[in-house]
Amino acid sequence: MYITYDKLQYCLEEDIGGSCSGPSRSPTTLFTPQCPRSGPVEVPEFKPTWLIRTKDMKTVRGSDVQEPYYALSYSWNQSGDIFKDDDDGQKYTRIDNGKHEIIISQERKIKVPREKVIDIIPAKRRLVMFEGLIQEICQDFGIQYLWYDQKCIDQDNPDEKRREIKQMHKIYSNAQCTVALIPEFRITKGNSSNLANVEAIATSEWSKRIWTLEEAIMSKRLLFIGRDVHLWSYVHDRNHGDKVTYSHTIGHAFIYDLCTKPANMSVSTVLWHARRRTSSKLHDRVFALANLLPGVTADLAFDYNQPLLDAMLHFFGLIAPHDLSILCFGIPFLENHEDIHLQLQEDALLPTWTGSSYSHATRLLPDRHNFDASAINCKVDGPLLQLTCNCIHVSIEQRSYELSKFSGGYDETTGTTQLPHTSPHDRTSLVFITESSKPYTGLPACSVGLKRTHFLPFAQDKTTNAWVNTTSNPDNILSAVLSLTDASCKKCIILSELAFRYHPTSGAGSITVIPVVKCDGNGYYYCVGTCIIDDDYFDLKRFEYAYPNLVKKQRFTIK
Repeated sequence: MYITYDKLQYCLEEDIGGSCSGPSRSPTTLFTPQCPRSGPVEVPEFKPTWLIRTKDMKTVRGSDVQEPYYALSYSWNQSGDIFKDDDDGQKYTRIDNGKHEIIISQERKIKVPREKVIDIIPAKRRLVMFEGLIQEICQDFGIQYLWYDQKCIDQDNPDEKRREIKQMHKIYSNAQCTVALIPEFRITKGNSSNLANVEAIATSEWSKRIWTLEEAIMSKRLLFIGRDVHLWSYVHDRNHGDKVTYSHTIGHAFIYDLCTKPANMSVSTVLWHARRRTSSKLHDRVFALANLLPGVTADLAFDYNQPLLDAMLHFFGLIAPHDLSILCFGIPFLENHEDIHLQLQEDALLPTWTGSSYSHATRLLPDRHNFDASAINCKVDGPLLQLTCNCIHVSIEQRSYELSKFSGGYDETTGTTQLPHTSPHDRTSLVFITESSKPYTGLPACSVGLKRTHFLPFAQDKTTNAWVNTTSNPDNILSAVLSLTDASCKKCIILSELAFRYHPTSGAGSITVIPVVKCDGNGYYYCVGTCIIDDDYFDLKRFEYAYPNLVKKQRFTIK
């Protein structure tokens, strides 16, 4: 595929507008790109091995450059014609036939009584190689030094590729700004206004590639350049605390997370994004994520010749002890294009605690903010993950929503019940009810990217401290839901000590996300999903204190 770039660009200014359900509609400013507004100019101590001097596209040593550099992020299959070299699809060749198109438009002002009309002179078109396209963009945006893989890494040198891959996170995190090429991002000109399809960023080829995920997350700032429009999205600067000024109103969680991410993304959030991305080489599903996660790069062999299953198991085994949010996954909340998971044969062979066959919860904070990780004593031994934590046993009632009634302690008059019974010793588990087709309002499990499969229809009465059964209320508020991957599950266990906090978007409520496992009957356990709690209606700590018989400390060996 080839890219078309119009030199006469619309600039999407700060007021993006729009909503979650539709494309952003915004006043746009027509202008010819000039020097980039990419934040304070900084000359980093780290420099890539090689950089491109854009005035002549010559390769120069990074150590010889005494000014900021920029990095390029793009979808490889949009840089030319891509051909598969062998039958297993692991090797591809790119041939650039010089079909990238540069549109040279000019504007002119026509004087009309009491009006100023901007007219566009008929465009001239020029076909160029990918390198020529990049040079044109750099000249338009005032970029003097650029890093991108095709020119700065010897693609035929395995040792150099391995060395550069290991420092990819440094290359992008030290760049003044990362330029993301999104040719699908463009302006639709109307009679009274122009529409910028900002959501095209979330559905673009760029958003589907695994390497661009690492590039975007590690970047301090992003510049999305489309066919005839561009958008400056100031990402949180870990050194200077720059606030996001452009992308906070974009609807898709994909773009929001990239442009408003905390200093460190949780493993669960990274894997949620990775699920929606593909790669030409299957090993890149591991290597592209290694630099994003703690404790991985130094111990991971970037070897494309090792068996893929071995590489994946070793990768997950390295990250799990650092961040147990890897256990937070469930049934994906399907929404149009967003669930394009490429299922591999190896996914089904991996342990359940990797969650590789399902969708992880997004926007979770790293676990060290929520509990004492050392007390959990998490260890990985090959395919087995071991940990010790408090837990709550759960019974799954296979009854419909409409007919659900809770026995023991339920008061028909007041609609309240003691949970789980008047006498806490009568029952040793919570009761979750199977979801039916009846619509209801409640806790937005979709906020973390998961579909709810079961719910706990209780809310706490703040005045009386009683637990209210909300099944009879048509406008009920659900205090907790489950997203279980095992539809036949009758009993499971909430690992209540592993409580992860949700990092909400603007206006979202407070949510806690907790892994769920079940016993196989032989002393081993399987991860089967996630419990999602609305903190406004269900106080987990208070519940554990009120019903201590339900909470147990237990050692788990999870397959």
